[in-house]
Formats: sequence, structure tokens, C-alpha cells
Amino acid sequence: MEAQYQGDNVLILADDFTGANDAAVNFALNGVQAMVMFHPENVPQAQVVAVNTDSRALPANQAEQAIKAAINTVGLPGHSHWLVKKIDSTLRGNPGAEVSAALQASGLAGAVVALASPGLGRTTTNGQCLVKGIPVNQTEFASDPKTPVTDADIIHVLQQQAERVCYLADLACVRQGNLAATLQACFARGVEVVVVDSETAPDLTRVIEAVASLPVRPLLAGSAGICEALAQYLFPQAATSPLLPHSSGPLLAVVGSMSEIAQQQMQAVMQHPLVTHMALSAEQALSAGSESYLHECVQAAVAALNSGRHCVISTTEHHDARHQVARLCQRYQLNRAQLGEKLCLFLGRLTQAILSDATPGGMYLSGGDVAIAVARVLGAQGFTIHGRIAECVPWGEFTGSQYLRPVMTKAGGFGNTDTLLEVVHFFEEKTK
Repeated sequence: MEAQYQGDNVLILADDFTGANDAAVNFALNGVQAMVMFHPENVPQAQVVAVNTDSRALPANQAEQAIKAAINTVGLPGHSHWLVKKIDSTLRGNPGAEVSAALQASGLAGAVVALASPGLGRTTTNGQCLVKGIPVNQTEFASDPKTPVTDADIIHVLQQQAERVCYLADLACVRQGNLAATLQACFARGVEVVVVDSETAPDLTRVIEAVASLPVRPLLAGSAGICEALAQYLFPQAATSPLLPHSSGPLLAVVGSMSEIAQQQMQAVMQHPLVTHMALSAEQALSAGSESYLHECVQAAVAALNSGRHCVISTTEHHDARHQVARLCQRYQLNRAQLGEKLCLFLGRLTQAILSDATPGGMYLSGGDVAIAVARVLGAQGFTIHGRIAECVPWGEFTGSQYLRPVMTKAGGFGNTDTLLEVVHFFEEKTK
């Protein structure tokens, strides 16, 4: 099909909704129109578009097909565009399968993988994915409810999912100015994927400069960190992002993530005097009597919102809920992906029912799976990004949905203890 992207336009392929937002928001902050689309056939003309393939928890072969379908549907131009495969900063999902599929579908000869996102504590040293200096497979991500991470070696993870020739460019190569020559030499001798160490934002800037200098632009792969570096390189003039529009009503927050930091954020926001916290029972949400439980939850949430209180809904009743996933899977004869889908479907239907009887001033969705579940039940086709709150919470509006008020999203494992509390305070200030 005819190319839709030319010049410095950027197409990002992300494996979940919040990841797509985290990648694209960096361009919005630099004054560029940035949109996230949920279906590749609906991609509009825009400088920066992120397509959510929703493929993180899919089997590897299905994830490959999702990436190929997205590229074949959207279409790609000549050598001057930027194609970015956004992958999870903690190696969850199908990074190897999806990078390989993007290479095959795009026809690009090679990929540069820069996984680090230093501002969020994700770095790469000696090819190892580190979270605050600790190998990712020794952190909470090893017990991720849906896509647990068992290996911190980036090349090993990539090659487990796809037989590609890989090479590691270490920090010395990045910082001594040899990266561009190294990349060119690697691709000339048949290396297909170059993994690049990065520990700081300037390291990622060097990666972008090296990639931009190549005669033939490769596929760029990484997390929000490399997208931030690319945004600053292409559009160096930062812009003032629009203010959160005035809209009366309290905040509805739906927290689907079971990450440790998400639980800490829940504990912090519960200290706010105008917050009502509803901890859902996964057992009741999955049980045969879930309809009556849904009705009960809707009534409680609507009562809180209509009395002017912020309502925060979470999927965990206690701190170790993530470690009960195996037991729940066994009890209900589901695999991890199926269990997650059922819980997210419940949360999506719950949110839809709440919005039928209450009108919150805005929504906060934490966790990519629950965010896309809510988007779907509300009929959204995409998301227009306007800005970011509390350093890691993009905000914008759904497109194609009847819900037109501000929506904030956060990847489950991002932020600090006070992130959700900061969002509530910010929301209160902007909606007075």
C-alpha cells in the first residue's frame, strides 16, 4: 500500500496500551501531535502514531502475527522514517518474537535494541536488564502475574524467541564514540540485532545520534527511554503541554496492577480524607455469582462518586495477592493469561456500569491490561495524548468514545510511593 509516513514521522509498535502512551507522550511533551491507536486500520495522518498490538501476553507466534499485520496494514515509506518497536523495560512479553517479526515485515536489515529507561530506574549493563541495579529476574517482575521474567540477559531472551544473529555494544563502545561505526560494521557482516548498553539519558542520546548517522536506518527497539531520546533529537524545542481541562467531579481510579509499587501507591492514597478505596475480591469476581458481586461494587462506587469522594478500585485485597495467582489458576482451571483476561473484563464492565450512573471528572487507569479493557468497553478507537502528570502518568482523551473527560494512564510498575496521591492532588487543583 502507499506509504503514510515520510521524513521525520515516527511509527511506534507497542505491545500494550500504557506502554504505547509512555512511548508517545515524550513527543507530545515536545509539541508534536501524538496519537495511540488500538487498530492499525484506523491509523490517521499524524507525525507520531503508536499502534497498540496488545500482544504482550499472547503466545509468541500470535505476537509475531500481530506485529506483521500491523506493519502490513499501516504501510511503511522509504529510508527516512523511524520505525520503533517499543518493548517492555523489564523484558516481559515477547520482545524477541516481536523484534524479529518487525524486521521481517518491514524489510529492514537490522535492529538496534536499547532497552534502558534510566529515569525509571531501568538500565542495561553488560547486556543485563537491571531494575534499580538489580537483575530483573531477581525483582518482583520474576513473579509477574501474567508474564513472569526468568532471565535478565537481553540477548539470551531475544534468541530464545527468535533465531537472530546478535551482538552486544557495551558502554565503552557507546561512550567512546565508536557506536555508529560498530553498528555499520555489524550490519555489514550479517549481524541482525545489536543490543546496546545504556545507563544514563546521555547514553541514549548517543544511541540515537549513531542510528541517525547510518546510511540506512535500522529498526529501533527499546522502552520509553529511547523514545524520549528520539523525541528530543527530532523535536528539540520542548513545548508547554496543555493544562488538564476543567471538569467537575471526583476522580475514578481503577488499579489493575498487582505490582509492589502499585500496592504502595494504594496505601499512600488511602491517607487522603476524600478517597474511598474498594479492594475487589478476585475470588468473587471469578465466581459463578460474579453478576451480583458486580452490582454490589457498582452501587458502592457510585455512592462514593456521587457524594463527591474520589473512588479508587484495586484488584488486590492484600499485599501478597500476586503470589496467589497460581492457586487461582488451578482452582478455576485457567492459565495466567486467561485469568488476567477474566479479571480485566470484570474491571472493564464494572467501570462501564459505574459511568452509567455517575460522572467522575476524570479517570486514572493503572496497568496496561485494565486500561485497554476499559477503553474497549467504552468504545474507544484510540487515545490522543496531551501531557504527563507526576513524571510517569500520561494524560489525554479517548477517541471514538462517548466518555470525553480526561483519562490518565500508568504502567503498573512505574512511579514512586506517592504517584497516585500526586495525581489526586493535581486533579483537585486543576478541577477547582
